[in-house]
Amino acid sequence: MAAGRVSGAWMYFITFLKDRAGLVAFILAVIYFLFIIRSDMVQNHQLKEEKSALERSFSEEQTRYDLLKGKMARSSSSYFIEMTAREKLGLVIKGESAYKVIYK
Repeated sequence: MAAGRVSGAWMYFITFLKDRAGLVAFILAVIYFLFIIRSDMVQNHQLKEEKSALERSFSEEQTRYDLLKGKMARSSSSYFIEMTAREKLGLVIKGESAYKVIYK
């Protein structure tokens, strides 16, 4: 008897699907497209995060570049070269006397 009910339920289900095949196909298509849209939304979110991280990194590197460019411009001036030679190498210009202070 139970087998008769099960097969009857299956027959009812199959008849339901045949009668409403368009509706079932539509529902399956909507579910399919929802999964596709969700994966695209997740990928879009990840790409936005990556873009913002790259923009921050670019901004930091641009600042670093500007600082190094300024340092390079200052270090190529004749005044900077002269002061560096005087301080680090102990050089003097002709006619000047150099003194070294020794602490005891």
